[in-house]
Amino acid sequence: MITLEIASVIVFFAIIAILAYRDKKNIEFKYGLITRRTKKGKKLIYQFAERHGRKLRLLGNVGIVVCIGASVYGFSTLFLSSYNVIFKPEEMQQSFAMVLPSVTGLEYPQFAIGVPFWYWIIGIFVVLMAHEPMHGLLARAEKITIKSFGVLLLIVLPGAFVEPDEKQIKKLSMVKKMRIYAAGSFGNFILAVVLALILFLCLEPMFFRGAVAYGYLNYTEYNLTEPFPAEKLNMTGAILSIDGMNVEDAEDLREIMLDRPSGQTILIETTKGEYWLTLTRDPKNETKGYMGIFVGDSKVLKEEYRNDPTLSPILQSTTELLVWVLFLNAGIGTANLLPIKPLDGGLMLEAVVKKFLKKEEAGMIVKVVSVFTLLLILIALFGPSLIDFLG
Repeated sequence: MITLEIASVIVFFAIIAILAYRDKKNIEFKYGLITRRTKKGKKLIYQFAERHGRKLRLLGNVGIVVCIGASVYGFSTLFLSSYNVIFKPEEMQQSFAMVLPSVTGLEYPQFAIGVPFWYWIIGIFVVLMAHEPMHGLLARAEKITIKSFGVLLLIVLPGAFVEPDEKQIKKLSMVKKMRIYAAGSFGNFILAVVLALILFLCLEPMFFRGAVAYGYLNYTEYNLTEPFPAEKLNMTGAILSIDGMNVEDAEDLREIMLDRPSGQTILIETTKGEYWLTLTRDPKNETKGYMGIFVGDSKVLKEEYRNDPTLSPILQSTTELLVWVLFLNAGIGTANLLPIKPLDGGLMLEAVVKKFLKKEEAGMIVKVVSVFTLLLILIALFGPSLIDFLG
């Protein structure tokens, strides 16, 4: 059955195909990659960089420091993840994953994260709009000619680029090169911080309240023959209150349940309704009552908004979209700084080693580090799934 969501995806790609066909004279098809170059926006970049060149260069210096830190963090996390896959498989976690668009019902293996299709499309668009113009602005701040801008598409993976004059960049000092290379990811980090401020200083206090999310404990691990009370009732939704007492976080829940004896019946209010639950004995302390859940802090809409059929889905969708866009900017910005050429992190590494070593030696180091980092990525991405498959 074709849902409205799937239909909208089909229409989206149909529109892309029609636009590509109508503009085929300006589109380059090569190795499965569709590229469209343009000079639109070039004048705006030139004017802005001319007026604010000094400020951009100062911002670029901050970007170098931030991006070096992000690069070190990303590489060390990647290395540790790969190390655990090889030497400590019992401690391994899926620390790296591909981020791919998804529709309801589509499930990816554990090495991929499925982002709702439209959140993904909007998120990638925003990532590119924060990333590529920053490269262009810092290039112009260093008086580098911008040849063109462009968009590209590889199957369903969109991209964008700024095409500066590479010959001119090669003549720049190490610091000037690094300003340009770091600018894109730094733009993503700036946007991520702005989105975090909007979420945590504006949206959350105005529209959301604390609650407790939970999951059912596996009763068979406790040598029991029947589920715990929460699972028996098929209790769903985040916990808002117990016996009329507000539950804002897991600590509230712990304090309210501290002296509850086994056999006591309590009234639990969740975002999905009310449940009369009779506590069972705690497997670790038979004098205490037990619901049979594991918990964590959560956020839900305040009651006045949660019960509004129009406002509730708008607030929920807006918040989810902003969270995904924040996540994509921070994640893609960091991944782009891994020391792999031609990623910006690899270009930054090349600029540094060329400053201190001969051209041939620097090139060899960049190649070795790039291959080694790529190997770590493959291990971190697919290692956990391979180990699970092999048992």
